[in-house]
Amino acid sequence: MNLTTQKSPVISAVIPAYNESQGIKEAITHIAGILSTCESAWEIIVVDDGSRDQTYQQICQLSEAEPRIKGIALSRNFGKEAAMLAGLEYATGEAVIILDADLQHPPSFIPEMIDKWRSGAQIVHAVKRSRKEDSAGKKAAAYCINHLISSLGGINVKNSSDFKLLDREIVDINRLQAA
Repeated sequence: MNLTTQKSPVISAVIPAYNESQGIKEAITHIAGILSTCESAWEIIVVDDGSRDQTYQQICQLSEAEPRIKGIALSRNFGKEAAMLAGLEYATGEAVIILDADLQHPPSFIPEMIDKWRSGAQIVHAVKRSRKEDSAGKKAAAYCINHLISSLGGINVKNSSDFKLLDREIVDINRLQAA
């Protein structure tokens, strides 16, 4: 593929963040490095979910140096899901990848997710193989939520996570449903 004669799709990465000042610069820099290897234009949208530390200031500093890094500051802590939705609303990419600010979702899988999308997948959903490192409370909460969703929706979401790639069509359907 000749990238000079063919327009590359824009890949957006949406990162919800809450009180992540200790590691946000490292996370964004690492994710940007991975995206830079994917032969596509990219942007990173970090949604600060009402942090009480210096998370948003650090995002702004990175944005000044690299305009493809963008920050959104929510007025208070609305929760991870609201932060993800705000990022989806702001994202311009033909594909949007959602991943955690603490690098629990390994950015090294991003190229493989993009390859699956380029092969026609509209949703690429990452699944945890193991929850060994999760606390007992986190395991119990994940089990209850995933069991409920599986029961109601008829879809097995055991060990699911927020780490996923969504095609623009899916993001736009989400926007229509929210309106």
